[in-house]
Amino acid sequence: MQAKAGRGPLACAAVPNLRALASLFPEQLHVILGHDSPIKTLEDLKGKRVEVGLPDSGSRLDAEALLAVAGLTFADLGEASGRGLADGLDLLQRGELDAVIATISAPARLYQERVTGGGLRLLSLSEAVQARLVNPETGFVAATLPAGTYHGQTQPVRTVAVAALLAARADLPDAQVRMLLHEIFDGIDFFAAGSAAGSQISRATATTGVGIPWHPAAEQFFAGTAAQAGTP
Repeated sequence: MQAKAGRGPLACAAVPNLRALASLFPEQLHVILGHDSPIKTLEDLKGKRVEVGLPDSGSRLDAEALLAVAGLTFADLGEASGRGLADGLDLLQRGELDAVIATISAPARLYQERVTGGGLRLLSLSEAVQARLVNPETGFVAATLPAGTYHGQTQPVRTVAVAALLAARADLPDAQVRMLLHEIFDGIDFFAAGSAAGSQISRATATTGVGIPWHPAAEQFFAGTAAQAGTP
């Protein structure tokens, strides 16, 4: 949505003719803490050292939106680190950060590797925070990481997610759109290829979380899917 409107880091590069081809898979917002951290709510992040994502990254924009619903800005943090997930987890595990905020498809391999060694946990958002985050402007949808998504995670974790979208210019020929979508949804075995995120690609969720206009050929492609699903 920001790319289409030219907002945020894309303020100088608006793409008004951007069109959606498909929603591929959800990327969940992770708020990662030390296992023994006293942090229990987003408000507790005030004055803390937090990894908020690389400059101009999607994770950073999502972290900003997340903190905003708790009445916080980056200026309210003790430190707003911008080193990225890998370095952020290193610093968290060394006690040099208090939290890491990252948007990444679950189960995220890097976090899975780190949490297996112990010492980390995820913050579950309150229902009120989740409800305030879910709106067309943010592009967030409600999400839950089921118990067992990660090693040692015994309870569901309430969060939000954004859809990883496949998009193109409005002038991409219809035939190419149909060929691309057919290959993605019918031709590639992402599970066999070892892609955890890719294995979530499904026609059933291909229209979820789309906040920009559809390419007409993509809209027709999934309308056909819906019609087939409704056939007795």
